[in-house]
Amino acid sequence: MKENIYAYAKHKFAGNEKEYAPWAETFADKIEKGKKEEALRLLPEEEKLPANVVNLRTYINNNIDKIDYPKYKEKGYFVGSGAIESANKVIAQRRLKQAGMRWGVPGAQAVLSLRAKVESQRWDSDVKPLLLA
Repeated sequence: MKENIYAYAKHKFAGNEKEYAPWAETFADKIEKGKKEEALRLLPEEEKLPANVVNLRTYINNNIDKIDYPKYKEKGYFVGSGAIESANKVIAQRRLKQAGMRWGVPGAQAVLSLRAKVESQRWDSDVKPLLLA
């Protein structure tokens, strides 16, 4: 979401960081606090944009059911891509991208499921009982 907000803001303010950065932070803050309608009021109803700039109004309206950040935070979910990107590196890339490895989907899924259990410290509670049974 923030990538799209900043890309839009850079276009809107012709790359002037002193203008686009505060606008983007204000806009993102409204979205993160669940004030989507307030954020949308900062955008024109219609506008022509270059192909490399996302139409922020359309993006938000198309994803409105996926951006209830206050609810996600209340439930303890991660908001943002940092945790997912880190997990991808720790769980998937370290194990699946070693030299000479070849994986099919079923084998890769099995290994990743086990790696996820190890990294989330759920091996003893979830996997060990199955191995001992």
